[in-house]
Amino acid sequence: MYPNLAGNLGACCSGAIISAVVTLVKPDNEFDWSATKRINPQAREMDRKQATLPDSASGSGSVEKEKREGVTVDVLASAKDDITVDVPAEEYAELQKSLKIATWASLTLIFIVLFLIPIPMFLSHYVFSLKIFRGWIIICVMWLFVAAGITSILPLWESRAAIKDIFLGMIRNIFGGEARKGAISSM
Repeated sequence: MYPNLAGNLGACCSGAIISAVVTLVKPDNEFDWSATKRINPQAREMDRKQATLPDSASGSGSVEKEKREGVTVDVLASAKDDITVDVPAEEYAELQKSLKIATWASLTLIFIVLFLIPIPMFLSHYVFSLKIFRGWIIICVMWLFVAAGITSILPLWESRAAIKDIFLGMIRNIFGGEARKGAISSM
């Protein structure tokens, strides 16, 4: 009775459910978060503050203190690394702007797909005629091709120069390598 709602809820919620289950079954506790902290100035500032904490806050025990000192040194080293690989303010502002646009676009699409389209159709108890059903299917198939083009073909088109360079490099290594071996052996 609710196939559209069930399909959309399944699509929207399955990623979160799968992520939670996989994380609980096989957690990856060895991930290095320094790469993501490089684009987050609050995280860099928190690392710097943590690195400057006095040793008295660490508790008692020499082994624990040594571990604390090791962490402090690592944090200081990562803070210094972050300074050299700092994200410029313009890029950070652009990332924030992109985040806002992506958030609003996602929320708008979720509202349209989950509420704006299915609820009026459900509440009106409208049954599609063959003509309207055929039109609906054509729109869905067109949407499928547009989505496939944007997610599959467009990235290939945008990276065509890099793909060409890689392919030509492979050809040069395959065929040019033999010519170089012959030229070296004839010397």
